[in-house]
Amino acid sequence: MGLAVKSVSVGLWWLLLGLLLSGCSILPGLGNEKEQMAAETDNPSLPDSCPAPGEWHVVGETAPLSQSDLLEKLTRDSIVLLGERHSARADHHWQLHLMAALHGRFEGLAVGYEMFVREQQPVLDAWLDGRISDRELQEQSDWDRHWGMDFSLYEPLLRFNRLQKIPARALNVPRDLVRRIGRDGWESVPEEERYGLSRGAEPPQVYRDYLAGMAQHPGHEAASEEEVLAFIRAQGVWDRAMAEGLSAMADKADGPVVGIVGRGHVVNGHGIPYQLEDLGETSVWVLLPWREGDECLTGDSTPADALYGLPR
Repeated sequence: MGLAVKSVSVGLWWLLLGLLLSGCSILPGLGNEKEQMAAETDNPSLPDSCPAPGEWHVVGETAPLSQSDLLEKLTRDSIVLLGERHSARADHHWQLHLMAALHGRFEGLAVGYEMFVREQQPVLDAWLDGRISDRELQEQSDWDRHWGMDFSLYEPLLRFNRLQKIPARALNVPRDLVRRIGRDGWESVPEEERYGLSRGAEPPQVYRDYLAGMAQHPGHEAASEEEVLAFIRAQGVWDRAMAEGLSAMADKADGPVVGIVGRGHVVNGHGIPYQLEDLGETSVWVLLPWREGDECLTGDSTPADALYGLPR
């Protein structure tokens, strides 16, 4: 990835980066929910490998598992990535129930959130301690500009942390760092301005191809080679930043670490899981909610370590 980006179309670059910053909405599974519903309607028949509502399908298992069976496979050292469609309320309900189940099984649970930038940790801590209100949390974290999703989607998750005194950590890095590295490359940013972030492992070609395809956003001007490279770099910054944040949490936690992140950062073991492996983490689980139209677990398809069938 050593090419310098010198001729990026300003309009398209800002479109691509803006879409990523607003919740990775151009990545598979994170897009328009009306399109998702249409896909489900067009595909009413379910392959045998897809989980029924309320079932878990786990890689390597020939039969569906219950949630208690799945939890038996996790350990106190596990990093559990709960991938979401940012705007899907059902995904957040699923995340909350899993957090509660993990908290009931393990002491020392900790949760990391993609939605907050690391420098906002003092604000998040103040809210967890009850020193500021919900509105003050949103204002002081610049929620609407930084994240832009309906706060009510995440409020139950955060309140669970608060009520149960479970640590919550900000995983993200400021957008100016993402923008600079994406546009100009890693070496363009002095070490002291990288917020402690280390250079990530080079993504495998299959992930680069996947991101390159996503950069060609339908209905917009085709992305140039330089713009695609910038897009891949930007995504890599987020993947590495969140992986480092979760790994640092795991070093200090007395129980499992949960990552509340977009599914585009974890699907097929790319993104965050790939960077966690590079950081030496050996017990990483990618869990995804499944609905009609999503990939299932087959001999050729492993979008996650386990899929849960959402009730219709």
